[in-house]
Amino acid sequence: MAPSAPRTRAAAALCMKQIVLDNQSRMIRRLRAQLATTRLELDTIKEEHKANQIALEASHMTIAGLTEIGLSMSRKIEKMKAKKQKAKENHVPSHQKFQARIQEAEDSIQAQHLIIEALVERWLGLLQTIQACSWWKWKSSCCARERMTSRRIEEPVTGGIVLRLDEQLRVAILA
Repeated sequence: MAPSAPRTRAAAALCMKQIVLDNQSRMIRRLRAQLATTRLELDTIKEEHKANQIALEASHMTIAGLTEIGLSMSRKIEKMKAKKQKAKENHVPSHQKFQARIQEAEDSIQAQHLIIEALVERWLGLLQTIQACSWWKWKSSCCARERMTSRRIEEPVTGGIVLRLDEQLRVAILA
């Protein structure tokens, strides 16, 4: 038994080494599979990271653009407020000038109205004078006797004299 024992020990040692090698081989294969899975996951994470980075940059650009638009709108609003204020400030003198023109026109119209009223009154006075004169002429031609009996009396009146033709008629002749 002695000579086979070393062989058996050697065979057992070889068997043990084979088992260890098989175990190591399995372990290496499992680790390689894990490494491959980890690399795939890493690649996926890198792609997601790139996509996120691109989205983040786009988001930053959008925010920058919106900020610029907001600032531009703020400047425009400020300009519009300034224009509105300036228009208000300019409106007051314009309004006052316009009101002064309206007042001048109203005064002119009122003066013209007074002149027209005075002319109408004068025209009515002249018309009455003409009617009285024509009546007097008619009466004088019809009644020659009455004409001789009527007497003329001059009474002072502002702007003319009063002719007294008879008791009922007085005619003002304006100078």
